Amino acid sequence: MNVVQKPHAFGALKAQDVLGGKEPDILADITRPGVAAAIWQRTPEPEFQDWLDNQPAENLPSLRAVTPLDAVEEVLLASCEQANMPFAKMRNMLVEDAAALACMAGKALGTRLCGYALTSQAR
Repeated sequence: MNVVQKPHAFGALKAQDVLGGKEPDILADITRPGVAAAIWQRTPEPEFQDWLDNQPAENLPSLRAVTPLDAVEEVLLASCEQANMPFAKMRNMLVEDAAALACMAGKALGTRLCGYALTSQAR
């Protein structure tokens, strides 16, 4: 890992490094000087990925929101319902996982609000 600190035009440090890792603790590195992004590189469970890949595009939620961390799960669930994503174990897994990630990011950043977006790519 190479953390490079360069002065910004106003004398502050400019965050430019992007860090990636296979473990969730990489997310805490976002608070390090010079770090612009910390990415947890993980591979979804095959059963989950197959389920998600086979969802019709019109049933995938699309959302941009800023909410308190404790409301993320409720908002994501409502977005899935609005998109008519069928109720399933995997839908719950998607919502619970995204909410857990929001909480992890909030903890790392020391915030109680979370901005997030759900988008899908056309297949």
